[in-house]
Amino acid sequence: MSSDFCDIHPVKSIPGDLIGVRTVVLNVRSYAGFTYDGANHMFGWFYEAQPCMGDEDVAKFPLLLWFNGGPGASSMFGAMSENGPYLMDASGLVVENPYAWNQQAHIMYWDNPVGAGYSYTDKGEKGFVTNEVEVGERMYQALQAFFKDDRYEKYAACDLYVTGESYGGKYIPAICNVIRQKKYGLDPGSKVSPPDPQDVEINLKGMAIGNPYMDPPLQCEKRLECGFELGFLDTRQHEKLMKNFGKLEEALSKGEYVTAFNYNQGIKKDLVACGGNVAIYDVRIWDVDLLGPLVETYFRLDAVKEALHVPVDQPWNCADETGPVTKALMKDFMTPSSQKSLEPMLDKVVDGKPVYRVLIYTGNLDMSCGIAGTEAMLWNLKWDHTDDWRNKTVRQVWASPRSTRLLPQEHRYRAVPGHTKGFVKQCANLTQIVVPGSGHMVPSCQPEVSLEMINLFIYGKDCPSYETPIAEKYPDEIDG
Repeated sequence: MSSDFCDIHPVKSIPGDLIGVRTVVLNVRSYAGFTYDGANHMFGWFYEAQPCMGDEDVAKFPLLLWFNGGPGASSMFGAMSENGPYLMDASGLVVENPYAWNQQAHIMYWDNPVGAGYSYTDKGEKGFVTNEVEVGERMYQALQAFFKDDRYEKYAACDLYVTGESYGGKYIPAICNVIRQKKYGLDPGSKVSPPDPQDVEINLKGMAIGNPYMDPPLQCEKRLECGFELGFLDTRQHEKLMKNFGKLEEALSKGEYVTAFNYNQGIKKDLVACGGNVAIYDVRIWDVDLLGPLVETYFRLDAVKEALHVPVDQPWNCADETGPVTKALMKDFMTPSSQKSLEPMLDKVVDGKPVYRVLIYTGNLDMSCGIAGTEAMLWNLKWDHTDDWRNKTVRQVWASPRSTRLLPQEHRYRAVPGHTKGFVKQCANLTQIVVPGSGHMVPSCQPEVSLEMINLFIYGKDCPSYETPIAEKYPDEIDG
């Protein structure tokens, strides 16, 4: 029985193009619509795992939540251009995705926060979130509305993983921390509200974040370092932009977040211009966005809204670091959050075992939220395994082995180098993966690798990998 707080209904088919000629009949159970918490209407689109055979099978598969960033971006971009079961191709057709993330898991895409995508609030812009506690609280209520509905309560038994990318690096830990505190007790001085005794227990197991935006000043500085090393800046240009970065830091020290934001955006704009309008999300290309306008057109179609149970007069909004959602989150945008958001999740232990697992993955060709910033951010974390992470954990090469052989000195099989898929560093409950040949949107750039990566993570399996030791001493000369 549907509740007053969950207006989510089955989706049987969706338009298959931009002109109303084709129809795509969905090959799995799917639901879409809104949850409601008294003022805020959160839009979500759910796809069941492809192998799921019915209600009795549901709990066998994890449930992934997916969040795009922005702030102000719609997660329908993820659904239709990254890892959803159906994608928009360059000709404007909706086609099946052979690397969809629902091959071994349920997945639900949420437009978050209100003002992004179809999600909205009855209070207009005054109801927009201004900090990550509000983000977490509202998504917690959206999940409660979904799981309390008689039609969808079966999914509450699934292991839950919160996933996404970019500004999701702020959203995702915030949502997870609210869930953690509602279950295990509020942190000292926490602004999270106490749980309701009637709340459904959320079976959170971990999070996976791609190319996360978490530490603005650190990542801005590393962005310039990346641009210089890739040749998009010369020495003089780099020094001038570093002076502007100093002004950004000065503004932050004074709590002048709008000024700091303007410097951040200006530095980024100048970097892109110096690179001849290089695509900051993928340094292999220049000024190219084929799918963006097509996806935007698609979700503004009346036929799409009708298929997804959205009122035809409800606008679909999508912005990236601009517009009212960004304006409301201005302080949050420029405030580092990695330590206060990741450390409590990593350090939560019950009966001597970590409760949550965290995966941070990064495409190596992203200049916006790239590997140098991610590496520094994780290096700076203060958690129970800081020393192990910095001094003892060896990064491995993740590869598809061509063969295996028995190493007599160790009496075990080990993969010999094959096709390199990534670079993996794993310590306790934290895993970091660098994906070569990928920009900001890893599921788009490396779909096969990203699918294998997420399935290995959610099912608790290690990436097949091998170590490449660095020699302590090099020979004085070349023999022969």
